[in-house]
Amino acid sequence: MSDVSKIKAGRGTGTKENWIPWNLSTDGGVNSRKHAIPSILYNRELHALSTYEKDYFTMLEFLCDLDEIREQVPLDLAKTDEIRRKCGFKKVGNPHYKHRIMSTDCLLIFKNGKKKALSIKPESELNNPKVLQTAQIECMYWNELNVDWSIGTEKEIPSILITNINMIRPHFFQNDVFANTVYEGLSSRQNRNESLRRILSEISKDLKILSGTSWKIFKQLCAQKRITFDYNNPLTKDCLISQFYFTH
Repeated sequence: MSDVSKIKAGRGTGTKENWIPWNLSTDGGVNSRKHAIPSILYNRELHALSTYEKDYFTMLEFLCDLDEIREQVPLDLAKTDEIRRKCGFKKVGNPHYKHRIMSTDCLLIFKNGKKKALSIKPESELNNPKVLQTAQIECMYWNELNVDWSIGTEKEIPSILITNINMIRPHFFQNDVFANTVYEGLSSRQNRNESLRRILSEISKDLKILSGTSWKIFKQLCAQKRITFDYNNPLTKDCLISQFYFTH
C-alpha cells in the first residue's frame, strides 16, 4: 500500500481508541510475525509488526502508567527529509513511490503528560548501516519535538516477566460471577504458608466449581491488578499465597 493511499485512508490520525496506525498487521497479507492485540486501555487492537513489538506493547500497556499508546506513528516527511539532508543520507524506501514516509514503532503518552518514542529492533540488526541511519533520523526527529526516544531490543524483554504477562493478560476481559467471592477467599487466607494450589482447591470445593475455573478467575484478578505479585518470578500454582498482594 503506497503512502498516498495510506494518507487517503486516514492512517496515522486519531487518538486513543480512534488511532489508526500508519502500518497495520494486515498489510501485505498474513504473516505469523504480525499480531493484532486487543488493547487493555481502550476498545481497539494494537498492530504489532513483529513478535518483539507484540511483547513490548503487551508489557508496556500492562506495566506502565499510560494514558495512551500509539503504534506505527508516521513522521512528517518534510522534517525527516531535512534531517536526512543535514546528515548526508540518501533517500530510503521504494523509489517508485513519490512519498517515503518513515514511522516510529511506538509513542507512549503517560498519565503525567510525559511522552516517549520507541523504536523496537532485534539486537542483531543494530550493526546494519541502514538501520542505524534510520535510527539517527528518528532520534533527531523526536529530539526536535522534545520527546525522549530510544531503541528497545529483545534484551529489554525479561523472559519470565513476559511469560507471566502473556499468561494472565488474555483474562483481563473476563467478568466471572465468582470473581469477588474468589478474591475474598484468597485474601482471607493470605497469611497462611500454603500453596496457591491448595488454597484454590479449598475455594473450589466451597463454591462447588472446578479447580480449573478458580485458576482462571485467579488469572483474571491478576490481569485486572486486583492481585499483584513480583512479575519477575514464575507464576505457578506452587507459589505461596503469601507471595501475592491484594489491592482491593
